[in-house]
Amino acid sequence: MNTFTIIFLIALIISSSIQFWLAKRQADYVADHRSAVPDAFKDKVSLAAHQKAADYTLAKLKLGNIDGALGIVVLLLLTLGGGINAAFGYWASLVETPLIAGVAATVTIFLILTVIEIPTSIYQTL
Repeated sequence: MNTFTIIFLIALIISSSIQFWLAKRQADYVADHRSAVPDAFKDKVSLAAHQKAADYTLAKLKLGNIDGALGIVVLLLLTLGGGINAAFGYWASLVETPLIAGVAATVTIFLILTVIEIPTSIYQTL
């Protein structure tokens, strides 16, 4: 493994760990304070509405963690797994012009990432 790969993995681990840790802290805080409306909002928000918002926040955080884990897997498959290289190699074998092959490979990767994000995007809007 080269130095850049090691630095990439360390940065990914640190970044992901911080994101998951912060999401857990927020989820714990929301869950702990779900049973009472904050004093500043007691006159404007009912307990049922506050609990509904807390439940929504917890569900959104859970989905965000799933989406984040899926994103890490896809990122590793594209980078260290050779997905980007495979896309560029595939298009380079079909198209003679390097510029067109590069654009086609970039569009292919973009489309794959978009298709992977569709299920969580649909779920978030429901």
